[in-house]
Amino acid sequence: MAENTRRGLLRIAGVGAATVLPGCASAVDQLSSDTNSTGTEGRTTGLTTRTKAPEPSQTTDGRTTEEPTEPTEEPAESVEISDTDLFGGSVPLPETPDAHRYAVMGDPDTSPTATVYGNWKCPYTASFVVDQLPVLVDRFTRPGDVAIEFRSLAYLDGDPFLGEDAPGASRAGLAVWNVAPESYWSYLETVFANQPPERQTWAEVELLERLASEAGVDRVGAVSQLFTTDRFGPALQETVQRAKRRAIDTVPRVVTEERVTAPTVDFDSTKRQFRVASDRR
Repeated sequence: MAENTRRGLLRIAGVGAATVLPGCASAVDQLSSDTNSTGTEGRTTGLTTRTKAPEPSQTTDGRTTEEPTEPTEEPAESVEISDTDLFGGSVPLPETPDAHRYAVMGDPDTSPTATVYGNWKCPYTASFVVDQLPVLVDRFTRPGDVAIEFRSLAYLDGDPFLGEDAPGASRAGLAVWNVAPESYWSYLETVFANQPPERQTWAEVELLERLASEAGVDRVGAVSQLFTTDRFGPALQETVQRAKRRAIDTVPRVVTEERVTAPTVDFDSTKRQFRVASDRR
């Protein structure tokens, strides 16, 4: 995808390249009036208009507070899905995708791996995927210097992270990786480029099937059947435990052997992190 086309998509989405976005904190933080939360501003993603959140106010530790709102329902058929190609076509995959529990781009057997911790409902993760991840893919993953693994943090502090439907969105992503790994990254870019507001309960079968179909996923029925089971419970919990060991309680975060960075806060640090990792090849 050409850079000017990508920037055009970002202007449509209302996500400027210079915007500083810290990340999504816990659902308790975001939905409770008794705690602080990382504020998010309303934006338009793909063709889906976000309702602007209440104006956040700064706290002494740099976090923000906002008035809580209840999650809302929106019929899946009312969500318009725009076509997108953030990664410029197909991306490199490991020779045996099914040997990897989590989605991987590149080959972890021959390259150091950077693990991205995100959340399918997090608008900051969407900003990272739309604006920054394609840059890392082009500079480091296509040449074979650094592989990228994506893990969705579905729970935080024992609660579903960003809504009761968040674990379902995480299971759906793992189901696509298991059934049709060649379409996984197309699915990821389609979901994040068309992500509905995180306060809506949207990660349900009908919309996820539409998103998978739009992304060109084969055997969508098999994906749906798989994601509604408990098969991926252990994988989701392993991600929770790994995140806890690295003190990750906000996403997106990028983890390598050397460090953890917050790409939507300081993307230059994340690029340096990838350069250091690539030197280990």
